[in-house]
Amino acid sequence: MISPNRPIGCPASDSANEIDSVEELKQRVQQLAQELECAKDTLNQQAQKWQRSERALYQRETRYLSILNNLSDLVCCFSADGILTFVNRAYCDYFGKRPEELLGQNF
Repeated sequence: MISPNRPIGCPASDSANEIDSVEELKQRVQQLAQELECAKDTLNQQAQKWQRSERALYQRETRYLSILNNLSDLVCCFSADGILTFVNRAYCDYFGKRPEELLGQNF
């Protein structure tokens, strides 16, 4: 006779052992669920930390660019092969050009 609680094809076992294995399985599933919840919390905390760091970096970059653009000195940056990668406002004013016209050009 086939037990209604046992999937077809599974070997028969006495009901006490079956209950123990079901209980053990339930406990294991609960344990894994708790571990997943803990991992989720850790990932959320890490994501929040990264978001705070990203905001702080953006604020520092904005402040730095503001300082550079308000200098009266000509400031530019260029790559190793001499291509302009940054020009400040004074640099643009001196040459009478917009940043878009200068960036990507050879120094």
